[in-house]
Amino acid sequence: MRNFLLSGAAVCALMLAGCSGEAAKTSTAATPADATKFLADAEKQINDIYEYSSRTSWVNDNFITYDTDWAMVWWFRGGK
Repeated sequence: MRNFLLSGAAVCALMLAGCSGEAAKTSTAATPADATKFLADAEKQINDIYEYSSRTSWVNDNFITYDTDWAMVWWFRGGK
């Protein structure tokens, strides 16, 4: 369940990151190639985030130590 929520949060974060307002300042229209590139980049980012969160969560669930708890806190803080 936690992995599902993390994945959903990652998708929402990526969607909000695309709302920077920069697109409103330019008048160029997006092309199908732009859409394809955007989707490929978004899919790669989501897959990378999902893999890391899944592995970290599994290790923390099965080996509860200071280090695995630290890794989960690091992840939830956005890697900072």
